[in-house]
Amino acid sequence: MPTKRVEVIHTKELINHAFKELLLEKEFDRITVMDISSKAQINRATFYLHFKDKQELYTNYMEYFFYHVDIILHNIMSPTYVNKGLNQFVTKPFPPIAALFSYMKKEEALTNCLLGLKSSRETTLRLEQLLEKYYLRFYKAHKGTPYNMQFTKENDLYERYILKAAMGIIFGWVDEGMRRSSDEMAILFVRISLKM
Repeated sequence: MPTKRVEVIHTKELINHAFKELLLEKEFDRITVMDISSKAQINRATFYLHFKDKQELYTNYMEYFFYHVDIILHNIMSPTYVNKGLNQFVTKPFPPIAALFSYMKKEEALTNCLLGLKSSRETTLRLEQLLEKYYLRFYKAHKGTPYNMQFTKENDLYERYILKAAMGIIFGWVDEGMRRSSDEMAILFVRISLKM
């Protein structure tokens, strides 16, 4: 007979799996606790033993998603890439960026919920902060800023421009249904970045 802890883990897995399936079927706002419970084949009371409400489940998923994105993007700062720069990735995928697109594709339901057309300001800011923390820092170290930008305000605007372009590439890919491969997107991401 399974222990209580194993039963709790199994129930949470059922809830998580049901939630991911429902995210593929409809928007988060249209999903109810009853939908999740039915899909997981549990009763509503069991759902509430594990989560306060569907928002708490969503928040857990968001934390899970951005935790993994942080780990993936942290690899940009590896000496392997820092010492060589972006130019080597114009014709072959930049591994950390390819890994980012691959992860988002693997977590398609969650990616669509968090970064799709109806993404929240909170999730947009979280992604932007991670891109700034890793990619922008890496980019500036290798590409610098245009020679004619002598003032801090101009540099700040240039950095915002680079970040928004990177975000636009990701959001555009999500919005078009993630049809392109992660390797293709990683190459495009670098090529577009280097043209700025």
